[in-house]
Amino acid sequence: MLWKRGGVTKRLAGLAVAGVAVVGGVAIPATEASAANRVYTGCPSRADFLRIFSNASTCWANAGSVSVRLYSVYEWCSGNNAGYLSTSWGIERFGKWGCWLLPAGRTLTVDEIVIYA
Repeated sequence: MLWKRGGVTKRLAGLAVAGVAVVGGVAIPATEASAANRVYTGCPSRADFLRIFSNASTCWANAGSVSVRLYSVYEWCSGNNAGYLSTSWGIERFGKWGCWLLPAGRTLTVDEIVIYA
């Protein structure tokens, strides 16, 4: 269970992303996507970035996807971004301007970050 700041309980259902689209019964491989970028300047003080908090907190911006390996993540704040994190708990979707905090003592690993346009 995830806790959204402000006391609202929020558990986001996990969904798998296959990497192919099926159109008329024909599988079409996904094309190479643009990459979300890690941001160093202004992190974590700028509230408009996607901020992922762990032992080594990181910030992300721009539409696209990126494969990562972020361990011991306990919170993330979306800033002016919407998308999802592929994690050891499944897919965790996020909308703009929200923060999600895991229960005390719980962490997860983030394997992919996807930010929508």
